[in-house]
Amino acid sequence: MKVFVLGVKRMTGLSKKTQNPYDFAQVIAALPLRPVSRENFEISGYGFEPAEFECHNQAVRQFEGLQLPALVELETAHEPGRNGMRVVVTGVKAVTSAPKAASA
Repeated sequence: MKVFVLGVKRMTGLSKKTQNPYDFAQVIAALPLRPVSRENFEISGYGFEPAEFECHNQAVRQFEGLQLPALVELETAHEPGRNGMRVVVTGVKAVTSAPKAASA
């Protein structure tokens, strides 16, 4: 999946509620805005909107050599989650061409 990555973050700590430890990572990307037109709902605009993807902790180090923001090819997998299948980033490869913004 080719996306414009703005950043990658890893969060660790203890849950306030349960005091259980957590350790997870996210990729923050800019995806082209997708216009939507339905009977009672509409989205229109130009450019990009932010999107967050879960990321395997082992994949975070693969972003270290990249100068972000950058256009990259994300390697992903579908994994079961609480609400069905979810897309998880498992790796990354640099790409050289620029992304195209959406237009309304």
